[in-house]
Parts: sequence; C-alpha cells; structure tokens
Amino acid sequence: MPQPLYPPARPQSIGEVLDSGFAIFRRSLVSCLPYGFLSVIGYQLPHLLAGRPFREFAQHDPVWWAEYALGLLISMVFFDAVLLRQRALACAQPVGASGELRTALRQLGRLVVLLVLLAIGFIVATLLLIIPGLYLGVAWLFALPALVLEELGPIDALVYSQGLVWGYWWRTALIFNVVFAVLVALYASLGVAVGVVVAFTGMADLAVVTAVSAAVGAVIATVVMPFLAALLLAAYGELRVRREGLDLERRASAALAS
Repeated sequence: MPQPLYPPARPQSIGEVLDSGFAIFRRSLVSCLPYGFLSVIGYQLPHLLAGRPFREFAQHDPVWWAEYALGLLISMVFFDAVLLRQRALACAQPVGASGELRTALRQLGRLVVLLVLLAIGFIVATLLLIIPGLYLGVAWLFALPALVLEELGPIDALVYSQGLVWGYWWRTALIFNVVFAVLVALYASLGVAVGVVVAFTGMADLAVVTAVSAAVGAVIATVVMPFLAALLLAAYGELRVRREGLDLERRASAALAS
C-alpha cells in the first residue's frame, strides 16, 4: 500500500512542501485527468454551445458576465472533485467519481457564496490600497480546500484560512511564487513551441495558428489544474500540521490500531 502523503508526518520546509505537492501530483495525475479535461471544457461550454469562441472582457455586457459565471461554476465543480480525489489518493484511500461529484455539487451553493465573498473582499481591499489586496490573496488561499475538504461554511472557511496563514504569510507567498514561476515557464515554452511549429511548417493562416495554440493550451490546462490542486493540498495539509498537530493525531491513531 502506498504511504500517505496527506497530511505530512511533521512540519515541513518549503522545499519539502513543494516535493509533497509534486508527489501528490504524480500519484493523482492519471486519475484526475478526466476532471481536468471536464473543467477546461466546462469553462468553455457556454461559449461552445453558443457556437462562438470566448468573447473578450466586456464590462457592461450582462451576457458576458452570465457566460463567465456559468463557465466558472462548472469548472469549479470539477476542481472541487480534483481536490477530493487527490486527498483520497494522498491518504491511500479508495476513490469514487459518484461520491466526489455528489459532494462537489452539494457544496455548490456554499461555493457560490465563497466566490462572491472573495471577489468583494479583493475588490474592496484593492480599492483601499494594493497591499491589503495582496495580503488577502495569500491569506484566503486555503478557503476553498477548507470549504471542500472540511465542509465549512463560506465565512468560516475564510476565517479558517486566514488563521492557518497567520504568521506564515511570507512563507506561503514564497511557495506559491515558485508555483507561479513554474507555470510561467510552462506557458512560455508553449509559446516557443507554437512559434517553432509555425516557422518549420510555414503555417501563415492566423486562424490555424490560433486553433493550434488553443488546442495545445487546453491540453496544458488539463494538466495544470491537478498540478495546482496538488500544491494547494500539500501546503494546506502542512499548515494544518503546524497549527493543529495532525501528525500527532495520526501517530496516536496508528499506535491504537496496532
């Protein structure tokens, strides 16, 4: 039986948190690819059904906002399912799509409220000053896993996330800056690859180049989603160990079981 990866056995260094995230990603990638694909398709579904591509941002267009909200919710349902599956796999527990999707759909109402609260909080904090917005961007990083995995209410999830990050803000920010750098490098390599293909094949049709770029981007996004979820889960579990001593609980349970 594979060793549990979540929560970690003890508080970890930044490098160990990243290693744990990559380990969860490797263990769960194949199993989570369908969810990643469905999330990407779900985000684009309203536009695909309308028979046209995703429109550019239109601040005063209610149809744009409705399409964006619907696509985001569909995508988030599958992202929640990724988190649930990764936790099960990281804990070496059985997985089941019906239970994961049922749980994600049951939490949809709370998810909507959480997203609204996050948007309001970020907008207000950023309007007041940029720094509060940056602070909340890190302090509320774990509100989603708290809501999905612990089944907390939206406000409780925000408070819980902020409590986890308190005193570890810079450390958490550094972890996700590394993740962001990895993603930037990945998408930069995508741009280079498309440029090389265009140069060697002589594709001059902008529509063809755009279609190829979109297809490759969708493939990468399918993989990126479980990657982000795995790093989020690893950092979330490590902070819970630091704050709540979950490693001690697990050791006590193992001792009683033996």
